[in-house]
Amino acid sequence: MQLNPRLKVIHFLRDPRGIVLSRYSAGLLSRVAGNEVIPEAKFLCERMQYDIEVFKHLNETFPGRIMALRYEDLVQAPVLMTKKVYAFLGRKAPLDVLDWFKNSMSGMMNTGVFGTQRMDSKQTAFHWREILREPSSSTIDYLCAKVISHLAKSP
Repeated sequence: MQLNPRLKVIHFLRDPRGIVLSRYSAGLLSRVAGNEVIPEAKFLCERMQYDIEVFKHLNETFPGRIMALRYEDLVQAPVLMTKKVYAFLGRKAPLDVLDWFKNSMSGMMNTGVFGTQRMDSKQTAFHWREILREPSSSTIDYLCAKVISHLAKSP
């Protein structure tokens, strides 16, 4: 960022509980975590916390050149958030890009775990709330408390 003053960074985040359950559903829990949900959450949140600290440092060092974008915000308001990303980049969002985001977040079908189209991406984003049960829920909340707190404070 020092070498290129025009370079900007978008830090894309998702609630770790959603990430863990998405990985679990897709059979993608890490070997480091022994294919178990709790160790996966611990491993993931440690990495996310490191990324958040780097984000904070970059934001202080290069104000106005780094943006946080939450997955949950994008799926709830795809057109608005896409416009915000483009504005951050100093551009106007092309209509075809806005249409793609709008249609992929509320399309005619789900294109599977690895697909890019969801009938209701809002439901997908918060599906972990329906699935994650005790005692795993409390344990993951505890292990990921700093990350969850950061996400709650992010714009």
